[in-house]
Amino acid sequence: MSLDRRILAVTILAAAGAAGTLWLNSAADTGAESARPSQQYRWPVGANQRYALQVDSNVEIDGGSAGSYAHSLAGELRMQVFSRDERGVELGCQLQHVQQTVDGDDRPEPLLESFFVVRAHIDGRFADFEFPKTLDAQTRQRLREALRMFQVVVPAGAGESWTTREEDANGTFSAVYRVGHAGRIKKSRVEYADPSARILKSKSTALLATDGGAWLDTMDVLDAQRITSKTGQKVFVSAKAALRRISNAPAWTTTATARLATEATAVRRVTEIVEQKQTRAATDADRERVRALIAELDGSGKLGDFLAKMQALLDDCPELADMIPDRIAQGDLADLTASALIHVLAMSGSARAQTALISIATDARQTKQNQLRAVIDVGGVARPQRIVSDHLWALTAHRSFDAEMANTAILALGRIGKTLREQRSSDYAELSEGLQAALRASMSPGEKSAVLAAVANTRDPSFVSEAAIHLGAPTPQERGAAAKALAHLPGSREVLRNALELEKDPYVRSCLAQGLVAAGEPTEQTLALANSSITRESDADTRFALARYLGENLETYPQGRATLERLLETETNNRIRKYVAGRLYAKQ
Repeated sequence: MSLDRRILAVTILAAAGAAGTLWLNSAADTGAESARPSQQYRWPVGANQRYALQVDSNVEIDGGSAGSYAHSLAGELRMQVFSRDERGVELGCQLQHVQQTVDGDDRPEPLLESFFVVRAHIDGRFADFEFPKTLDAQTRQRLREALRMFQVVVPAGAGESWTTREEDANGTFSAVYRVGHAGRIKKSRVEYADPSARILKSKSTALLATDGGAWLDTMDVLDAQRITSKTGQKVFVSAKAALRRISNAPAWTTTATARLATEATAVRRVTEIVEQKQTRAATDADRERVRALIAELDGSGKLGDFLAKMQALLDDCPELADMIPDRIAQGDLADLTASALIHVLAMSGSARAQTALISIATDARQTKQNQLRAVIDVGGVARPQRIVSDHLWALTAHRSFDAEMANTAILALGRIGKTLREQRSSDYAELSEGLQAALRASMSPGEKSAVLAAVANTRDPSFVSEAAIHLGAPTPQERGAAAKALAHLPGSREVLRNALELEKDPYVRSCLAQGLVAAGEPTEQTLALANSSITRESDADTRFALARYLGENLETYPQGRATLERLLETETNNRIRKYVAGRLYAKQ
């Protein structure tokens, strides 16, 4: 069975997507707890520091029966505060001296040492990331998550405890903070908005920077979680990491100076890699190695390090991707083997690999399941080719006789749109126009729901007004799909709130309420609406979403506590009672 995009994020990012919780083994918390943090973030302009960084993780697919591997990443993280204003701070970041292993084998990735800029809020929340234009989407995501795993959010005037909504590669999650002995900040991630990602272990302690530094002094990470794909496959990820401030770093003069120096290096490295791929022709020995790997996986039924070994072959010799469609079409491979071959084509992501995926998607010899897998996976390639979008648009035109394929293709286009937009590709404008035209076209509610989901996949805030129009659609199915899409589009919070005030259908109200939770960054107005409507809400799913919205924001909206206490007295739904009781009366 093929892995969905979030599981791909875990297998690519290893610990980065899974981590984000912190455990300070070397400094146990003892003694009475203080009421407030001993420090707030200061972010002095010009502050620069160097950290020793170590990340170790283990990944198991279906309990190890479908594969497992160990990943290690070590190096130094360099950070400098370039500027600060009322909106936040601008940070220059770079990993250096990176050493990476997979199952003990060295896996050098020089592009991980690319310089990048982060815009952070004063409270420590990382907001916007700016990478070199030459950097591929996969490396961008890995660097983004490597920093997010150490995120500690300390609001101005924070008291003894507070809650936040944060985000990593697997989605939005809630986190609870408390202040411990000597100003140590304890953090516990509670749950993801998406129930298919489950947090199994979450404890944390962090110390903010002292002695004129910015950000953190020291941090250790211990985390475990389980992610379930749409096809039921389960991936378990455990991660342990350490971050130690070891010294100040030599200062970059300006952001521009740092960009020029490091982007030139990135351009040179990308050029070297591309040239190497262009000059490496496949040999008979390479083809035999591909056949042997396929036979080994098909015979054992255990994924092991198949993906890593096959990707290394495809990266060295892109033309080897041409072998895979015909081999799958023979029809004698186990389902796991066919799924892995399709998935590794997307991991490689070369032009030849993308062509192979399109070949599988459009070849009548292939099973329907493998065709759908190819469409899903081609939507996640790091550098999408124009030919891929053209073929996917052609598949959407087959809706009259294969609606499932058409809907899958439009969803893949949405994911490609996100990648193109992040890369600031000129191809995104045309893809965006196509999605806008699809939103305005005459379709059934189910078909329009798929288009709305594709729009959500782009994460493009310019789609908010277009998606909001469908909150007035005649069918609950389409209105619910619009609510779900808006939840993933920045800047939609007030649109969701206004619609929730007017919506009468229970299903749509539930989608709107869940959308508010997923959108994060609540306002006084959105919390007041939840507070005033929860006790008279008849739909259990909507009440649960509203209870979560209030429960996760009690520090910023304390009026919600009395409302949740009243709800607990009358609520008959066990799930809601358990959640509210846990939120109100859990031991601190």
